[in-house]
Amino acid sequence: MEQDFDAGSLVQWSDPQGDPAGLRRGLGVIVRTPTYASDCYSIFTEGGHTHRIETHHLRLADQTFAEVAPDQPQLF
Repeated sequence: MEQDFDAGSLVQWSDPQGDPAGLRRGLGVIVRTPTYASDCYSIFTEGGHTHRIETHHLRLADQTFAEVAPDQPQLF
């Protein structure tokens, strides 16, 4: 069963098609939730970009916003 996330959730993501090494990973904030069951989440990443990522590539972050903010101010 896939997890549902709310907008504003801090998530960790992985993208198996991201690079030649086969896997990109990162931290991001959900900025848009899916409209349809087959749609993707829009994630604002620590690189300052927004990516569309499928639910099965997401999980809640191990860190809290307070822990991440000093090192990743662009997420906020």
